[in-house]
Amino acid sequence: MDFGLCVVGCGGYTQMVMEEFLDLPEKVNLFFASRDLQKSKEYAQKYKATDYFGDYEHAARDPRVNAMYFITPHDVHLENVKLATKYKKDILLEKPIARSLKEGRQILKITKDNNIKCMIAENYQFMPVNIAAKQIIQSGRLGEIRQVDINCVIRSDFSGWTWRNDIKRSGGGRFIDGGIHYVNLLINFIGIPSTVFALSAINSIPNLEGEDSLTMLCRNSDGLVGSIHYSNASPVSGTRENITVRATQAELTFETGSSSLLITELDTKENVKLPVGGPGRRETIIEFLECVVSGKDIQMTCEKGLEDLSVVIAAYNSIATSKEADVEAITCS
Repeated sequence: MDFGLCVVGCGGYTQMVMEEFLDLPEKVNLFFASRDLQKSKEYAQKYKATDYFGDYEHAARDPRVNAMYFITPHDVHLENVKLATKYKKDILLEKPIARSLKEGRQILKITKDNNIKCMIAENYQFMPVNIAAKQIIQSGRLGEIRQVDINCVIRSDFSGWTWRNDIKRSGGGRFIDGGIHYVNLLINFIGIPSTVFALSAINSIPNLEGEDSLTMLCRNSDGLVGSIHYSNASPVSGTRENITVRATQAELTFETGSSSLLITELDTKENVKLPVGGPGRRETIIEFLECVVSGKDIQMTCEKGLEDLSVVIAAYNSIATSKEADVEAITCS
């Protein structure tokens, strides 16, 4: 039986995703939808799609489409989910799940009440090196975890940004959009923090209403400490992402997207090589298809997306009050 996946939204990030997903699994038919018909046609031709649409509703009601992958601005995520749910389509939704916990809880409730499978497209959850790091941590090879430090410095081409500059449309600055990747990574390593303290730097990106750089410290209920230093405004080109996991017996260091990790003990070093690296975007889509086609349990659920978002919101609350902030518990109501 053929399965139809419609990619909704034909912007620059969609192109990044599709460049890693040129070899579709057998019997998966690809569609594109955009409010700009010419753009969806161009994407359909470039990536050999079955068909294309000039608006989202036509795509949602087409019986050939079984699921929808929304690569859209944060402020329309709730609207997108309502549309897909109306036509009983399963959903792959780009992170963050929403701009606010209120919107995110609505998404969780709508999809649960209507028995719609909804997965958050958080590629860091499926990035090969991140999975390998978590396996090393869980194996006990490092001993007991004490601290996780995450550093990410990026030079972004922000000249073409539109909705990302608008704090109402995005829900915040760069931390809710790009920094949430590292929140997901941190939670996978030490669990959900109970409290956070955050500071934002003076902005360097013109016209950006939210923050372009943020430093967050956190601890969980067991006393494990984590830090995220995130900047989208480096004066130097390129991306530098360094993760360090400190434990009682060894230290683990790696770069996201790489295919190797380094385990360092007092007198020894071990370089762990992986068969593949990469950003995990292709693995994210494959995971979603396995969940909706084969019935595999969804790993990156709406609840998990809300957990990531709750830490981001706590960081924003801390900045606003200049005080430590509690991370809000996730409920459906």
